Amino acid sequence: MKLTVFLVTTAIVALGALVFTPEYLVRYRIGGLPILNAITAIGLCTASAAAIRLSPSGSIHEALSVAALIAAVLWLPLSIGLAGNLRLNFSGVRGDTWIWMNLFTFPVVLITFVWALLRSAFALVLSRDKEP
Repeated sequence: MKLTVFLVTTAIVALGALVFTPEYLVRYRIGGLPILNAITAIGLCTASAAAIRLSPSGSIHEALSVAALIAAVLWLPLSIGLAGNLRLNFSGVRGDTWIWMNLFTFPVVLITFVWALLRSAFALVLSRDKEP
């Protein structure tokens, strides 16, 4: 349970940084890699891992969450490979490919994560309704 809470919290904080990005996160780099991209990768991976932990074993949701985790783990290495540099500057066909990769990865990760959170919340509410 503690691991699941950690994963959910880390995912919300990391993905929230994408929405409420402080200016210094845009400029700050670690070895040339923008720190916001590292935070994004952490958010994608923890959201997918949390979705797996919250999914019923053997369910379609678990299978989709595993696919989302694979996409999340591959997101940063593929981004660096497509850019050809740590600054993640894209152009041409590689930039278009990166956009399409993001159009798959982000929705799959976010949908499985939100689905898992909602499913868990409903299960908790329903279990409390059954208690005397």
